[in-house]
Amino acid sequence: MSLLLIDAGNSQSKWAICQENASIETPITDVKSVDSASIDPKNHTWLNLNLGQDIRHIYVSSVLSDALQQNLSQRLSQEYAGISIQYIAQHKNLLHSSYKNIAQLGSDRFANLLASQALMPAQNLLIISAGTATTIDLLDSSGEHRGGLILPGLGLMQNALANATGQLPKINSFANQIGLANSTEEAIQQGTLAAHIGAVELLISKLDETVSQIVLTGGYASWIAPHLNQPVIQIPDLVLRGLLCLHKKLNP
Repeated sequence: MSLLLIDAGNSQSKWAICQENASIETPITDVKSVDSASIDPKNHTWLNLNLGQDIRHIYVSSVLSDALQQNLSQRLSQEYAGISIQYIAQHKNLLHSSYKNIAQLGSDRFANLLASQALMPAQNLLIISAGTATTIDLLDSSGEHRGGLILPGLGLMQNALANATGQLPKINSFANQIGLANSTEEAIQQGTLAAHIGAVELLISKLDETVSQIVLTGGYASWIAPHLNQPVIQIPDLVLRGLLCLHKKLNP
């Protein structure tokens, strides 16, 4: 029996099919993706899957707008009538969290926390998701989510400067170093990267716990990783692995 795992993000939506007995420690292969803005219940090509596989359960993490979320739910209900569809947002009771209102914790952050806890138990983990928004969360060695930070992602920071000023240019590339820049483009690239690294380092300096590992995921992860001083592991499919972890928790 197979599982359909869907990570519906702000910019990109990803999905993959894996076996029920797949190990969370094994990378999820054959991941497909689409621009999230193209999710349309009238367009039956956006979720172009091999339906010959015997899909038994569907697990979804979604941070889409209400309108796009409705489109996604409608699309899944039409295509997979009679198949169990579980939204990870409905199962946040599986996580011990210091969040005042756990319902406000993003589904992607929750999935990342579940996967990280399963992969690296009994460690103080700083989990960074570097996407449209950058989220930073602490999962302590007891398995409690202590809270986190949210800031604009690298691309969003750069776009905001271009959109909110009269003369700063819009650029679509990113820095691989941090220093004193000698052009406006480089100053934007290095400044936005420095803001991310500075946020991580300042947060770590404020923690009572010693961070044993940084878990890094998201589209901008490779730009951030080289500048972090702590041990870093990059897991691109962390949300999908969190969905697989949810399946195993619900079907022990």
